[in-house]
Amino acid sequence: MTLVDELKDRFGVEPVLRVLNVAVSTYYGWLAQAANPSTRRREDAELAVEIAEIHDVRAAPTAVRECTPCCAARAATLAASGSSG
Repeated sequence: MTLVDELKDRFGVEPVLRVLNVAVSTYYGWLAQAANPSTRRREDAELAVEIAEIHDVRAAPTAVRECTPCCAARAATLAASGSSG
């Protein structure tokens, strides 16, 4: 979307999307999702931050050992809620 944002004032959104072979509705769908992300996307972003923090603080092998239970707990929560992603 950054490329489209950079070029839209010069060429317009639709011509840029045509060159990129992206449907206009897809582009505006991406914008809507970015402006109002789903609960799953927000949770995933928070989890990614948590994993990055663990990785930054610890050596990689230790980070993997600490992140694995975190990810397993997340998977169990999703399975219990019936969410597929």
